[in-house]
Amino acid sequence: MPVTRNAIIVGAPGDAAPSSEMFLGVQADAVSYERFLLSPHGGAWTRNEIIQLWHPGAAKLAAFLNSITCDYSVTVFCGHGARYQGQPVIETNPNETMYVSDFRTSSKRQLTIIDACQVEVEPRALLKEKVAGIGAPPDPYWDSCRALYDAGIMGVGEMRALWNGCKMGQVSGSNPLGGYFSHTLLTTCQSWARQARGLNPTASRMLTIREVHDGVGPKVTQLYYPQEPTLESGRSHTSFPFLVA
Repeated sequence: MPVTRNAIIVGAPGDAAPSSEMFLGVQADAVSYERFLLSPHGGAWTRNEIIQLWHPGAAKLAAFLNSITCDYSVTVFCGHGARYQGQPVIETNPNETMYVSDFRTSSKRQLTIIDACQVEVEPRALLKEKVAGIGAPPDPYWDSCRALYDAGIMGVGEMRALWNGCKMGQVSGSNPLGGYFSHTLLTTCQSWARQARGLNPTASRMLTIREVHDGVGPKVTQLYYPQEPTLESGRSHTSFPFLVA
């Protein structure tokens, strides 16, 4: 049976002005993540598998995520975040926050990407309880990328991986090009994919989230010290796929 997928990209720049670096950065990240997923190298997702949400209500978002059941889901958050009593929270809109632990689907395998600050603050109206389109035209290379990505998904046991753009207590920086973490992550992936594919007619190489993190994490820290991305996942051979070529 085909592998079922779902990706949810949440953009929440808070009450930032549309012309501000924060707003433009979050907007750029949302577009870049969707473009990456739709590309062959991002796993050859289709448009009906990807949903973008802006400033959603916390309770409705949690309920929506909880209703998603598929083989593999990717949830991405770009916007404001913090720590409350040591627990990471995200600001889904200017008036509400929710725990990162609740920013998850009911899928058996899932990757959560959070590009938000993790500085201890008092959150706003903290949520305390849990509560499609046409794909890219298929072609042999696109199909081979999707097949390799699907095989990578199903080769991993049931688990949730959590990828943060910074460590606890740190600020996740951004500019109009996007969040420092997200922009570095996606541009690095694009560069690798161009070099790895060459003239190959079908996909033959894959990098897991652990392998990508091990390359991108130090790069982010070098460029934007002291920001240091973190990944809670398995070893390289038991991590979800992120990049294929």
